[in-house]
Amino acid sequence: MRPSKPSYLKSETPVSHLLNFSSGILLKILAPFKIGDIIEINGVLGTVLHKGTFVFKIKTSNDKFVVFSNRTVYNQGINNLTAKNMMRLDLNVQVAYNSNMTKVKNTLMSVLNNNNLVLHSPSPKISVSRLREKSIDLTLSPWCEPDDYWTAYQQLQQELKSGLESQGVFIPDVNPSLVELRKVI
Repeated sequence: MRPSKPSYLKSETPVSHLLNFSSGILLKILAPFKIGDIIEINGVLGTVLHKGTFVFKIKTSNDKFVVFSNRTVYNQGINNLTAKNMMRLDLNVQVAYNSNMTKVKNTLMSVLNNNNLVLHSPSPKISVSRLREKSIDLTLSPWCEPDDYWTAYQQLQQELKSGLESQGVFIPDVNPSLVELRKVI
């Protein structure tokens, strides 16, 4: 009895297998990432767990496992976040329009500078990324070491919220639940 194919290979044609195999060989030669690297592909961020001949597997921050064909990786490109031995976190914060932006930026920078996982060089950046109907979106870009990425990301999410709340900065709910009551006749 022949073993069954893994589910991610069942719908593949022989040509697809050949393309995945050749892409896998090229990825092994070029070695743009290794097991343990944190990469982003096709909008998915995760840690590389397996690098095979036809596919590779990553684990996301919320413990999901995602399998990509080598052809997809080779065609779409990879952003290897651990290549420089430091990684930039992209954190998004929303504040109300009536917030004192100097106070907000000082509070956010203070939180970033006081976190021992954030590198001081290059220095963190704060920028306005979007003006929404009910809020201003800020993007914070601190740097950390690759091994500290997930811990720093989670710590900073909590510390930034606490820091803003302690300064009386309002974080708007931009997607409030709407309840509509209708009179039935």
